[in-house]
Amino acid sequence: MIDSLRKEIRRLSGLRLEPDYLSTLIDSEIIKRDLIDSDEGADASAYIKKLQKAFNKERAVAAAVPTANPTAVPKPAAGL
Repeated sequence: MIDSLRKEIRRLSGLRLEPDYLSTLIDSEIIKRDLIDSDEGADASAYIKKLQKAFNKERAVAAAVPTANPTAVPKPAAGL
């Protein structure tokens, strides 16, 4: 399939593409694009965004809660 596609591209545009490059291009640009643009891809993307928001929220809550540091020594007040 790759060879016939290379021949067609060469015939139409005059470009000479290596089979490995054309195969990588098809995998990374065409097939992945179809997966991302599909209904399942949109659902998965929305689910990932939801998980990321929940994770960021949990991280913000954890950062807001001060943790006790038993090795920390309080600084004396100035002027005392």
